Amino acid sequence: MNPETPPYLSRATCESLGITTGEVIDMMEALIRGAAAGRVWNAPKAVVMPGDGRYLMATLCAADDPPYMAVKSLGLNPENASRGLPQINAVVALHDARTGVPVAFVEGNWVTEVRTAGLSAVRFGFVPTLLAGAVLGPGSNLAFAYLALHGADPGVFAG
Repeated sequence: MNPETPPYLSRATCESLGITTGEVIDMMEALIRGAAAGRVWNAPKAVVMPGDGRYLMATLCAADDPPYMAVKSLGLNPENASRGLPQINAVVALHDARTGVPVAFVEGNWVTEVRTAGLSAVRFGFVPTLLAGAVLGPGSNLAFAYLALHGADPGVFAG
């Protein structure tokens, strides 16, 4: 791979990977265990709120296994609807954790939806209750989390 031209993985590309609910849950559990063992790290969210309704955020995490560093930048703007854009837009820059070389840019809304669903399923112990679904979150995050909690079929994260 040429480090000067890392690929961009769109939502469609991410969805085509066929990542299953079980695989996401397994990875969330592995990352939680890695954090407890000192092999996975994350920094507090960095947030800027300019005062005009925008919410700008960055997050950072790194792991030894798999050896990646991810930096997510996200912008929320309530005025985006009038522009024909989603209210929230994000991208994840994925780096080799050992060298720092960028390896890919990934559509961040999809990553957020899948990660939130998987982590919610881990948190609620895979118990599909109405109450659990009601407290997970709004919009597409809730739809993905509902499917994860109900043990949806492989490919659930394909939209």
